[in-house]
Amino acid sequence: MVRRLLEADYEQHQAQPDEKHLRFWFRQLRTAELLMELARSHAPHCRELVTTRPLLAAALDGNNSELAVGLEVEQKREMELDREYWRPLREELERLRHQLRRQK
Repeated sequence: MVRRLLEADYEQHQAQPDEKHLRFWFRQLRTAELLMELARSHAPHCRELVTTRPLLAAALDGNNSELAVGLEVEQKREMELDREYWRPLREELERLRHQLRRQK
């Protein structure tokens, strides 16, 4: 869902992007083809952000397969961080559920 929202934002503003949009897209886009297109058309901005998002180097090089792997690694890392973030809440909800069963 996030990927589609980012793609929609890119499509809506790509004709005349401002600095804010460029930085946002280079940090957040999750589509290899769009990142490579963006890198080709705005290479100086892309080079500036390679240190914060290393897979942008593959976008600059036009290396679709390396970029796809980098995006997959990012996605897996984000999913793991998300699981870790929600783990305490899930555990608390599970404890509450068991407590309610015991009280009945």
